[in-house]
Amino acid sequence: QFIKDNTNFIEPSSALKITNQNLLSELDFRKKLINRSSNRRFSKNIIKEDVIKRIIEVAQKAPSQCNRQTSRAYLIQNKEKINNILSIQGGTAGYKEYINNLFIVSGDLGGWQGPQQRNQVYVDGALFSMMLMLGIQSEKLVSCSLNLAIKNSDEKKIKIIASIPKSERLIMLIAFGEAENPTKNIVASSPRRKLNEVLSSEQ
Repeated sequence: QFIKDNTNFIEPSSALKITNQNLLSELDFRKKLINRSSNRRFSKNIIKEDVIKRIIEVAQKAPSQCNRQTSRAYLIQNKEKINNILSIQGGTAGYKEYINNLFIVSGDLGGWQGPQQRNQVYVDGALFSMMLMLGIQSEKLVSCSLNLAIKNSDEKKIKIIASIPKSERLIMLIAFGEAENPTKNIVASSPRRKLNEVLSSEQ
């Protein structure tokens, strides 16, 4: 009840608008999506505010249940705070020193009612996170998603460092920035499963 009383979320809307679907058929659109990779080596440059706002505008296009838009992005660019957060996360050994721009993605529990919806915050948060990474890519930057498979006590520590309200659950961290070497950007060559292992189809 405390969460519901202290949280605002967007009311569902039935309004319609016309969009140009031809934009989705650009030949290079698929190539850009296929080209997305996780990058662990970033330059020392701090990403500017106007670029950050454009990235968030893309992330805001992520779908959410009943258009509740409960996902949030917290930008951390203070190196000491970043190091403290990553030490708690515990999965960036070997490249933590390259991370100078960090998003913390969270979901506001105030948008959900009842136990039957308790996992939707993670579904919507994951969709928002993917759009956030595509927004980063649209600015010719690179990113790496960092899992938050951590204990509740560690989540509380990160919330305190980043001043995140108690009513929000953490979804993931996203390290991002300019590639350390844009002309020779080396990423892990991660093989993908065969299509028939991923796709099931009934005729």
